[in-house]
Amino acid sequence: MDEWREIVLTELFEPNKHFNPFPNGLPDDVRKKISDSLKGHIVSHETRRKLSIAHTGKKQSKDTIEKRRKSNAGFRHSDLSKEKMRQLALGRVHSNETRQKISLAGRGAIRSKDFKENLKRVVSGRIHVTNGQINKFVFPDCIPIGFHRGRTL
Repeated sequence: MDEWREIVLTELFEPNKHFNPFPNGLPDDVRKKISDSLKGHIVSHETRRKLSIAHTGKKQSKDTIEKRRKSNAGFRHSDLSKEKMRQLALGRVHSNETRQKISLAGRGAIRSKDFKENLKRVVSGRIHVTNGQINKFVFPDCIPIGFHRGRTL
């Protein structure tokens, strides 16, 4: 009996090694129970703050980044989602500081010859028109009613 006890203590329960009763993972029914019990669980703001601090600065491996990239590849927003995003963006006005940053970010960009040719094709022949409040950039034969040449700043 002592031999058996010694074998159990030395081989099965090695010092500084945790005993795992489920080396192949939890059974499916147990996983389901845990999942169901946590559905709708609300994490407190304090816990979220602590998690944020704990994860700040963590670098993800290239494998993890690649897996996430592949999982999102080909994703398309539904028309309903696009409309919701459009509604949220309507009327949004950039601050002067943001406008300045956008302006600086675009300066010095090296444009390809194809880009320049396409831009000329799209823009050429159009004129600025206004109704005193709204400015538009249209072809001369498509001036909306109530609009005239020029623009207001």
